[in-house]
Amino acid sequence: MLKKILLHSLVIGLTVGAFSVLNADDALAEDDQAMLVIGAGAFDITDDDTAGEFRLEYRFGHRYFDLISPMIGGMVTTDSAAYGYVGMRANFQVSDNVFINPGFAAGAFHDGDGKDLGHTVEFRSEFEISYRFSDDMRIGASFYHISNASLGDDNPGAEGANLVLIIPIN
Repeated sequence: MLKKILLHSLVIGLTVGAFSVLNADDALAEDDQAMLVIGAGAFDITDDDTAGEFRLEYRFGHRYFDLISPMIGGMVTTDSAAYGYVGMRANFQVSDNVFINPGFAAGAFHDGDGKDLGHTVEFRSEFEISYRFSDDMRIGASFYHISNASLGDDNPGAEGANLVLIIPIN
């Protein structure tokens, strides 16, 4: 239980830190283009049952309140687990080429042959940092925590890490 609280606190702390360090008006990314995200990495990195993970996500170009963009995505693991989700993501521009993108999503999880997360409904909080190239493509790294927020009797949660390729869609 303490581990889960610390992990959620880390993700929230990094997000709040990004808000605190940056002037939110100056930090908002100026582009409103949609993005396709392709990710690969590891699922359940803090446990002995680590599996490979592959992710595909679509980030809508429209922002609400000049800050939040909706997203929809899915991931599969090498243990046949699958997670489909919808959520929102902020897009902060730290410098000309560096972006911080905290996100939150809710979705449906199927454990396949992998870790049982205790419920079909799972919530995901994520922290991502990326670097933008001159053609607006980005490469980055993300860390996330997924859990059922105690909807089920069991709530083991899992953490994941991905390398991501973020492709603008004009």
